[in-house]
Amino acid sequence: MQFMIFMSEDPAWYELPEAEQTAITQAHSDFESALSTHGKFISSARFRADEGQCVHQNDDGIQDITEAPEAGRGAIGGYYLIECDTMEEALHWAQRCRFVTGTNTVYPLWD
Repeated sequence: MQFMIFMSEDPAWYELPEAEQTAITQAHSDFESALSTHGKFISSARFRADEGQCVHQNDDGIQDITEAPEAGRGAIGGYYLIECDTMEEALHWAQRCRFVTGTNTVYPLWD
């Protein structure tokens, strides 16, 4: 079963010293390697959260495009798409990739 781990981006990230940002980026690289070693990794990406846009559609079908309300304020910072047998296993992996203050949310994907 496939699961998506969405990682929130803490705005404090931009206040961290460069050395700490580098260490966290390396931790994500190491985490991705661990996923691959265990046959769990499918894909991942880091979002440009400060540039997010939203498409809103009302009941009349009229669409409006706006800046993402979370842009730069705890937006989704990226994701991992992984293969796991259970939600519990996916949550285990989600716990392993939380390197700064914030939230990882896990969703099972439809087959």
